[in-house]
Amino acid sequence: MIPPPQPPADPVPDAPGRVPWGWFDVVVIAILVVVLSGLVAAALVAAVGPGEATERGALLLSGGVATILGVLLHLQVRFPRRLGQLLGWRPPTLRAALVGAGHGLLAFAVINIAVGALLTYLSAQLGFELPEVQEQLRDAAADPALAPVLVFVTVLVGPLAEELFFRGVLFQMLRQRIGWARGAWLSGVLFALVHGHWLAILLFIPLGAYLGWLFHRTGSLLTPLAAHVVFNLLGVAALLDQVA
Repeated sequence: MIPPPQPPADPVPDAPGRVPWGWFDVVVIAILVVVLSGLVAAALVAAVGPGEATERGALLLSGGVATILGVLLHLQVRFPRRLGQLLGWRPPTLRAALVGAGHGLLAFAVINIAVGALLTYLSAQLGFELPEVQEQLRDAAADPALAPVLVFVTVLVGPLAEELFFRGVLFQMLRQRIGWARGAWLSGVLFALVHGHWLAILLFIPLGAYLGWLFHRTGSLLTPLAAHVVFNLLGVAALLDQVA
């Protein structure tokens, strides 16, 4: 008797929770974020009033706010009973936050200090100049009217928006389809690409993969979120110190 065909092996057979969204939802959320960014920026300018500082502040805020809204709105409409899965398969705890904060310190030291020193050494040996990848952020930090907005966006809004999308939505979807390791690296690459410059991409690919690994290990989005907050907090503190 010929046995019935077996279903293909699950890339993550021991996954404690499975998310219902897929690539279609990732693409729709990305499109929604682009549309909402313009609407949020226009709404902020209309609420505060026209002006160069207002427009620059609105641009700083709009991307993160639009990402948070896009993720929550789309998943609430498509999967209203599964929205909580964005936060992982284990409840958030103080320990998860503290572990994440420690990993944020470690990631900052390795990526910004060790990798930065390596790039500086290579540029000196090979004769190429390192580009200024924080020019817009540096200008905002030097403006007293924009510096508080920059801190708020960099330390709170940005990490929350990026963790909801890149780890909560994208990594969890990839994790159950291609495994956590490849999912962490692929989501890390896409996370880095939105940061624009090639040097930022090189620095943020390992950061994105590291944050994906943290989520996989702890099962709580709070851990990579706390790590991301600490990483950005140290970065913006260093930036403000440079322009002081």
